Parts: sequence; structure tokens; C-alpha cells
Amino acid sequence: MSAPVRADRLARYTELIERERETLEELAVRVAEGESLWEICEEWAVPYGRFAGWIAADPRRQDIYDGARSIRADALADEIVEIADDETIDHQKAAVRIKARQWVATKWGRERYGEQSTVTVAVVDVREALAAARGRVIAGHAVAVIEAPPSADDDL
Repeated sequence: MSAPVRADRLARYTELIERERETLEELAVRVAEGESLWEICEEWAVPYGRFAGWIAADPRRQDIYDGARSIRADALADEIVEIADDETIDHQKAAVRIKARQWVATKWGRERYGEQSTVTVAVVDVREALAAARGRVIAGHAVAVIEAPPSADDDL
């Protein structure tokens, strides 16, 4: 890239960040409507890495960008339903399109479409836990303890 072109791209970048509010508003709308940050930077003729770094450098800007992507995740979920309901589309192509949208939605809209499971592991003495739980209510569930007949391993 020649020096004049690079200087011109940096000048446009500087202009965009000086108009931060307007830039972020337009960015959010365009991302929510499906444009990638890369496409937007190409159209604006600004350096992608530098612009992405500017967004990431400020939690408020990052929240705006993430919010726009979350809105886009909702649109992707709607598209998944449309694709699944389209009886004219090839099933294999539909499956690929759906899977791609699901993957993106789980990354961009984690709170709504991502994995929410949390596993808690506790190591306890089983006999003490059973004795403590007998006849109690834990997390809204009555606990019934069914004792197995003693086995040869009970003395371990």
C-alpha cells in the first residue's frame, strides 16, 4: 500500500473516531442488519485492525458492538425458522445454512442461544450425605433415600 493511500485511510479513520457517537450509531445499525465489521471497514476505506482495536479499547464501544451482534443473532434465529420451513430448498443445503446460523447465534447471542449449562462437582462422603438428606427438602424437591442392602464393599 502506498504512503498516500495509507495516509488517506488513516485520515478517514481519524475522522470516524472523532465523530464517535455517529460512527457507533451507524456501525450498530449496519452490524445488526447483517454486515460484518470487515465489510463496513472496506466500504469506509479504513484499516480494519485499527478500527477493531478502537472498538475493543473501550468497554462502552465494545458493549455497543456486542449488542448489535446480539440483535443480529436474533435475526439469524428467525432465518433458521424460515429455512427450516422452506419445503422447496434442498435438505442438505438447508442443514448447512441452519448449522452456520446456529453456530454464529450461539457466539453472538450467548445469553439467549449459547450453552448455559454449568456443572458443579462436589466430593462428599456418601453415607453422611444420605443421612443428612433423609427426609429433607432440597431445592424444592423432597429427598427420599432408598438404602441398598449391605455389600462386602461397605467396610472399605
